[in-house]
Amino acid sequence: MTGHDSKPRIFEYRTPTVPDGRLTEIKPEEMEQFLLARLEAATGDPTEAIWELAQYYKRAGRIDRAFQYLGTLFERAQDPETAAKILLALGQTAERAGDFELAVRFYQHGLSTRPGDTWTQYFLHNNLGYSLNQLGRCPEGELQCRAAIEINPDRPNAHKNLGLALAARGAVREAAESFVAATQANASDGRAMRCLEALLAEHPELRPEFDDALAQCRQAVESARAAFVAATAELEQRIEGRG
Repeated sequence: MTGHDSKPRIFEYRTPTVPDGRLTEIKPEEMEQFLLARLEAATGDPTEAIWELAQYYKRAGRIDRAFQYLGTLFERAQDPETAAKILLALGQTAERAGDFELAVRFYQHGLSTRPGDTWTQYFLHNNLGYSLNQLGRCPEGELQCRAAIEINPDRPNAHKNLGLALAARGAVREAAESFVAATQANASDGRAMRCLEALLAEHPELRPEFDDALAQCRQAVESARAAFVAATAELEQRIEGRG
């Protein structure tokens, strides 16, 4: 989730590099032990090692452990910007656990710190909007998604979530426009296109207006998928060449 705005490197998840730098997969329990050992061996500031452990546990579905390490980071936060990013991560972890009420509280707390970084602002508003939608509080979700779009209209996330909020309250034409905008912003994520397909199937009266847009969205998604497959194949060839 990178954007045009800079942010501390630790707040962008990446797969931790294994000790000898090999491009290989290791077993989950081995990765856990590696990350725990990295934390134990950390000299100076252990923030990055704690962050990687928290992200590992979140991705592994071990939510209690993820909360534990993120809580440690929050206690160590020295400024509102860092606290806001950790609250964003806590909200994402609550989402992963299906606790959208808790996620809402984390995101609202994050916004209350008034972070200056637009990347953080965007995702706090967007994720808050998504969580509110999940709770059926779509009018509130709509407001948060619109706030995110004001911050950065070039990202797809808030356009898609705005479309879901609009569809829930019956503004189906505006919802279709939002799904198109989301796909135009990032065709490599086909979720908005699938939302558009479902919306037009449910509301065929919109098809004369949006059939061409749907065809263009499908083409864009397919092109993005083909580019990804080609890039993956090229990477595999390069790795094999190093073997």
